[in-house]
Amino acid sequence: MSGRFTLRDMRAQLDSLGEMGPFSKILSAIPGFGAMKVDDHELEATQKRLRRFRIILDSMTAEELDDPQIIKADRIHRIARGSGHRPQEVRALLKHYETTRKAAHGLVSNRRLRRQMEKQFGAAGGDLAP
Repeated sequence: MSGRFTLRDMRAQLDSLGEMGPFSKILSAIPGFGAMKVDDHELEATQKRLRRFRIILDSMTAEELDDPQIIKADRIHRIARGSGHRPQEVRALLKHYETTRKAAHGLVSNRRLRRQMEKQFGAAGGDLAP
């Protein structure tokens, strides 16, 4: 909520998703999605992609996780070699990170939505203070 979203934060989100179990179980717990039929192949592909992303993130240095802007072509190739993946997959992770970062920034900068979230989490005992 501080407005700074790093690859380290994204890694924590991926870990949280992994701990929740299979996506089919997660979707069934969300109101409205439980009755929806989602293609099993698509769910499996998404899970594989997230596992790949976690492996790639494990091949990054602490400096890269904290400041993704420093990741240029030479680092992309080193990360790819270290993770056993292709540079295109590292670039796909970085693109996904940018999309996620922009979405997170949009949530934080939307005052109305932020107030609603603060009320909801405040009532539940959570703290959204930066």
